[in-house]
Amino acid sequence: MARKLRPLPPERLYDADAEAERIAMWQQSLSQPFTGTRRIALHNNNVVGFADYGPAKDDDAPRAHQLYGLYILAAHHGTGLAYQLIDHILGPEPSYLEVFKDNPAPYGSTPDTDSCPTTNSP
Repeated sequence: MARKLRPLPPERLYDADAEAERIAMWQQSLSQPFTGTRRIALHNNNVVGFADYGPAKDDDAPRAHQLYGLYILAAHHGTGLAYQLIDHILGPEPSYLEVFKDNPAPYGSTPDTDSCPTTNSP
C-alpha cells in the first residue's frame, strides 16, 4: 500500500512565536494519559530526543502499530541515539512510520525495513 508523504511544515512553525505554542502543546500532551509508549532521551539532563509509539491512528494504516514520532536534536545526529530509542520503544509487532516528504534523514536509515516500512510517493 503506497502512502503519500506529507510536506515539511512551513518555516513559520519554527519562529519564536511558535516556540511558546510548542512548549504549551508539549506541557499539555505530557500532562495527559498517553495510550502508547513514549521515551525521552536525555544528555547531561537536557532533552535531546524522543520517540512515541502505539496503535495505528489511521483506518487505512499498513500495520497495526505506528511509530508516531521520532526526533533527535541535530547535535546528536549520527550518534546512534535514534536506533537506541527505536530499540527501546518498538514492540514485537510490525510497525510503520510516516515521514515528511522533504526529510532525508529516515530514508535508508531504518534498522529493520520489514518492521518499519516506508514509502516514497510524490
